[in-house]
Amino acid sequence: MARQNADQRREAVLRAAVTQLGRCGQDRASTTAIAQGAGIPQGYLFRLLPSKRALFLAAVERAFRATEAAPRSSADGSGALEDAECQEIARRGFVRLWRTVAELTRRRRRRSGRGGGVPTALRPHGQTLRSAP
Repeated sequence: MARQNADQRREAVLRAAVTQLGRCGQDRASTTAIAQGAGIPQGYLFRLLPSKRALFLAAVERAFRATEAAPRSSADGSGALEDAECQEIARRGFVRLWRTVAELTRRRRRRSGRGGGVPTALRPHGQTLRSAP
């Protein structure tokens, strides 16, 4: 097997992290299992990403980028994006996802004593966003 560069190792870590975080959630996910899934030593994991929180945020961003890319890649003339029923299913799914993110954000901020709103990590390129009512 060819030696991987840092970008390839980081991608392997993020793939393993998305799997582990999806199974266990942020609090119970094991960095040891993530490192093993990526085929790297655990110590190297923290050279790529400085903390478990940074790993979580990078994995969330990767998952959203992959989700965004999926409909773009099917725009190859297959007709999936032109199907009104498919568009409606996708629209409802994203609305549910956004409402879940907003609800969890509000709940977490209430528990921590901070105000509402969308955390900086979820704001695209530093924009100020407000949660859906």
